[in-house]
Amino acid sequence: MKIIYIVDLHGQDWLLNNIIPELIKENPDLLLIGGDYCSDPETLMRLGMNVLLISGEQDDIYLTKKAKSLNIFLDGRVTQYKSTILAGIGGIEPHQNIRRIISKYMGSIDILITHYPPKNCLDTVMNTLKGGLIEINALISSMKPKIILTGHFHNNSGIMQCERGLAVNPGPLYRGYYAVVETAPFSVVIKSIHLTSKTSPPHKSRITGDSITSSSM
Repeated sequence: MKIIYIVDLHGQDWLLNNIIPELIKENPDLLLIGGDYCSDPETLMRLGMNVLLISGEQDDIYLTKKAKSLNIFLDGRVTQYKSTILAGIGGIEPHQNIRRIISKYMGSIDILITHYPPKNCLDTVMNTLKGGLIEINALISSMKPKIILTGHFHNNSGIMQCERGLAVNPGPLYRGYYAVVETAPFSVVIKSIHLTSKTSPPHKSRITGDSITSSSM
């Protein structure tokens, strides 16, 4: 299965209207949104893509209610899409989400989507401080995800080992970054869409895909 992961859209609808059609060319089975979407999630459904999303700390109650009504909201939930088991920790109530997941699900998962990163994984702030949540590390130790998809810290893009899995922050979509996850076997690559300006139309976008690649056994 092929998954596209994007995060930190921050309500810039021109990105959805112009860039996501380019992402559709990747022919993904699923689009995952990692929070701070800050816009109407129903626009994603109109694009004809299968979507799941979590909240970011800047998303409001309108988004969460709308996403719940569309059955695409993953905060505090574990779900199975095809043969892949996914869990979501949103940015609005991350601690409550963690407690809910632990209380309702005891097994291992394949992919964890969490707006805030785990402690010491792609969470550096002001060069030395670590802004990740240690509670996420505990969940990772328990549920052993192969891939941890995160965001929030816009300047911490990359892929690194986290427990037995790979932590991935592609960087914010408003800068043109996204990740492609393959599940058979599990692997991930960060890609970028280079725009000539902030108002570039889609026909001036150029897809490249060789920035960072890694895999998880």
